[in-house]
Amino acid sequence: MIVAALAVPIVAAAQSCTEQFIPNSTAQDFEDNGDATVTDRRSGLTWARCSVGQVWRGGVCAELALQLDWDEATVTVEKVNAGGELFFADWRLPNLRELASISEVNCRDPRINVAVFPQTATGFYWSASRKLVDGPELAAFALSYGAEGMRISRPTERHHVRLVRRADHVPRAEAPASASP
Repeated sequence: MIVAALAVPIVAAAQSCTEQFIPNSTAQDFEDNGDATVTDRRSGLTWARCSVGQVWRGGVCAELALQLDWDEATVTVEKVNAGGELFFADWRLPNLRELASISEVNCRDPRINVAVFPQTATGFYWSASRKLVDGPELAAFALSYGAEGMRISRPTERHHVRLVRRADHVPRAEAPASASP
């Protein structure tokens, strides 16, 4: 399968934040794992700091965040797990609640803690939360770190991807071998 991803430049706009509401999280809520991931101490989830397509380099997410359709997003998750690029084999798309848990209500452009998730695109991100629409068609919820909020997206639409995993799973090298039949 050929994956034709769309690379979208991230416009370096100055994020603006207020203190109008209680923050969703602070940088201290996240443990830097030193490997392009952070662990949310509140939820026990480990997040990729960069969007798919970006590379963690020099403390920032370099390169362009890709926009993928639903099938490309799920294939990308499988490839990351098979290739061990992020040291574990249990990465997945976050559900809508998990994706929203790292949004920052006090900030705009993007609505996320950029100290923890630098160079985050303001567009929509796929979630694993799905819903039937128009009969048998499955659509997925997507969340924007821009002003758009949440929406239901058809599988052919293109959105960014941020990977997540449970922090208590064992690393790829330590995972037990599966039994052969």
